[in-house]
Amino acid sequence: IVCLKTYLHDAPSPEVVMNKATTEDICEFLKAHSKDFLVPFEEQVDIDSYAEKLRKCGNTYEIWYKNKLDALLVVYYNLQDRELFVPYVCTAGSRSGKNLGQKLFKEITQIRAPFTSR
Repeated sequence: IVCLKTYLHDAPSPEVVMNKATTEDICEFLKAHSKDFLVPFEEQVDIDSYAEKLRKCGNTYEIWYKNKLDALLVVYYNLQDRELFVPYVCTAGSRSGKNLGQKLFKEITQIRAPFTSR
């Protein structure tokens, strides 16, 4: 019990990183989790082109675990209207219940830089 308790206590909290994932990482994640949606995501969009669009036009907030993308949230910023749009958010089912999605949303609510006046 002591070993498990120590392991859980010492386990690092997942860190959110921004814009690390490549188009290929995003594409692989979208395909791997397509069936996690009520209507499989691959039936809604062409995943290859959508992954490219997300990487090119959006900002990604990511959580990685053991060098594997574990959670992904994509944001488009409309600086002129001071708005943001979240077209995609998903966490790996194997990590369900770890509050990863909540951690990603918390990160974007703390971002003020794109909306501050110069």
